[in-house]
Amino acid sequence: MSTLPIPLPEGTPSPQLHQGRPRNVTDRAPVEVLAHIFQFYIEPLDSEATIFNHPCVQPKDVLPLGAVCQRWRMIAWDWPRLWNSLTFRLHSTTTEEMVQLAIEWLGRSGRLSLSIFLREDFEYFETKTSELLIPLADTVSQVLHRCHYLRLSDLMPSVLSHISVVHPIDSPTVLKTLIVECDENLYNITPLLNFGTAAPLVLTIAYIKLDRIVMDWNNLTELVAYCLYLDEILQVLALAPKIVKLHIFMEFHSQDNHNRPVESRSLHCANLRDLYLDTFDPYRRPGSGEIVSTFLRTTTLPSLTTFRVQHSPPFPTLVFLDFVCRSGCTITKLSLNEECISVDDLVMLAKGLPAVTSFSFHLCPDDSHIQLSPLHDLLRVFCLDDQFHDHDDVLFPNLKHISVGSIKPVPWELLPGLKWKYSYWQDGTRSVQRGRPNLESIFAIHDFEDSLYVGSRLEYAEKYHPPENSDSVPEQLIQDWETFYKLWQLTEDVCLTVGIWPDAMASDYAADLFALSYRVLPKFVGEPPEYIRKSWEAKKWPISWTIPKDQQRY
Repeated sequence: MSTLPIPLPEGTPSPQLHQGRPRNVTDRAPVEVLAHIFQFYIEPLDSEATIFNHPCVQPKDVLPLGAVCQRWRMIAWDWPRLWNSLTFRLHSTTTEEMVQLAIEWLGRSGRLSLSIFLREDFEYFETKTSELLIPLADTVSQVLHRCHYLRLSDLMPSVLSHISVVHPIDSPTVLKTLIVECDENLYNITPLLNFGTAAPLVLTIAYIKLDRIVMDWNNLTELVAYCLYLDEILQVLALAPKIVKLHIFMEFHSQDNHNRPVESRSLHCANLRDLYLDTFDPYRRPGSGEIVSTFLRTTTLPSLTTFRVQHSPPFPTLVFLDFVCRSGCTITKLSLNEECISVDDLVMLAKGLPAVTSFSFHLCPDDSHIQLSPLHDLLRVFCLDDQFHDHDDVLFPNLKHISVGSIKPVPWELLPGLKWKYSYWQDGTRSVQRGRPNLESIFAIHDFEDSLYVGSRLEYAEKYHPPENSDSVPEQLIQDWETFYKLWQLTEDVCLTVGIWPDAMASDYAADLFALSYRVLPKFVGEPPEYIRKSWEAKKWPISWTIPKDQQRY
């Protein structure tokens, strides 16, 4: 590999020798100490935001260090650990000199293991521009045997075809994480990617056929895949006996046929514990709803503890419970999109899974769905408040965490009854008993479209006002002071996160329900009682809530 001089960043002074000045502490520091300090200066590769904002290498790269003085430049240029992580983004402004700089970058890494992230901006895809990356792709192919982290994102097929193992001895045997993300428009022309005997622990693939990747599957423990067919999913389970985590996102297009024939056989996967299946089909085609059922009938997963699904209605409750019984697994974390299940099936599911400690109704990616049961009815079966549901059954008695994200208004009045059992007497009094003593947190977000408002989450929480012609409390808010106070009391016993999330807010934060309701309710139901007003003034409440990843929009 040829060695090119690495230029200093534009506008930086040339390094100067100290002439007659006292040596400072960095001048006296040993080379190894300075080199380790330099390593702390370099940002790690796991900061994904950097590659979207910088057209070439890491934002805090080694080059500015070489501009300080001649000694620093000598240390930085000769210390391989400063050069063994490369992040490169092909952009419309990328030049051949930048590509050569990246090649030289890898050349200075010595024999150390490498982290490499290459990405093309699809909006700038041009054959001529993409060809700039081919020399770098060839260099990456030559150092594959030293890669422990490799991410290839949106690379054109002409570039991807150059990243493969040429000789078996060059297989990336130290590879731990492999990520290959292709553009969906190039799904049918992705070249063969040969990684030889590489046996990564973590694999993420997007819009690439399974037979386009050559690798050793025996060590794989985690797979996240977009646009895999059911027969490919089952093939993965057969190839990867150690797999622990499997997250599959099927993306349906109008011309797709996801109802491909599946080989009739039973698969036993002893180690799989975390399963997520997104099979939601917005086109409602015949057969698409059978994917999860077929998977459950085909597999036995004795170690499964986490089951999450995005499913077109109806969810196959009986098939799932039969699968759990056959597998002998103990489900402790369960997540469904609320639209896919009826009240009766939900009750059946809850009674069949008494060990569940975390339950979630998560957001659906499509708001044109058919809802089998209203959210109010679904939550009411869990509510222990006799005012709303007179029963003695405690579904999910071991529940610790419950999460609700819905495009429909959340029935806030039911939330206190998830924790406490309220009983009412003829004399107008009520008693409160522990219903779910283990419940630690409740998260509830209403995701709705507010076409009248565009602004930040902070502005929404502080400045939102209902329409002038409105004669009732906006449905997304708490409806009365009694509910407000019961929710307020609930915060003393559980970690309660309640908020609304207007579509206008492009943010992973929701406006605080308490702050909004306290400000709007007086217009419709009068001023708050004295005990609520004093409590409100005595406490400092946040005006926004961070939305967990599993509730963020898909």
